[in-house]
Amino acid sequence: FPRYSKEMPGRHNNIIWPMVNGFFAKAALVAKNYKTYNHELFSLTHLALDEDKGNYNFREIFNPYSGKPDGGYQAWGEERPNYHWESCKFQTWSATAYISMVINGLFGMKFNDKSLSFAPFLPEEIGSIELKDLSYRDSKLNISIKGKGNTIESFMIDGKKQTHYSISSTMQGKHSISIIIK
Repeated sequence: FPRYSKEMPGRHNNIIWPMVNGFFAKAALVAKNYKTYNHELFSLTHLALDEDKGNYNFREIFNPYSGKPDGGYQAWGEERPNYHWESCKFQTWSATAYISMVINGLFGMKFNDKSLSFAPFLPEEIGSIELKDLSYRDSKLNISIKGKGNTIESFMIDGKKQTHYSISSTMQGKHSISIIIK
């Protein structure tokens, strides 16, 4: 909107909403646009972790120019035509967007009624990732992925090579899933 600027970013104009970035990253995965996915993942990581930005805190929204927490400006009636909002701390929807980037992107997990399938993607900068003690229905999963890219070269459950890249929703107990990608 023309009434906003770099010095006075609009709350619903050009501000960064991490939950929207999470949806955008998911769309990038569906489109197999890994460059965009990487940009969103690493950008949100920096917004949440960098000391001068989120400082280990998933904030509600951030300034698009500085990356600092900033609620932006929004008219709030005639008595406050340019009210500056606070960027709230500890925002679940922002953290959930990031978790989705990891679970659905890096680990490539897809949940349905009958199974949990995997189609992981690891950027070159990551190379390996692990998730331990993930509760999935009546099982506990330890998942490790090594490599880079999105093509599964090897998929093993408890050390046994599998031809399908999924586990049944009826699986019980503790299991290890090891995935090598290229």
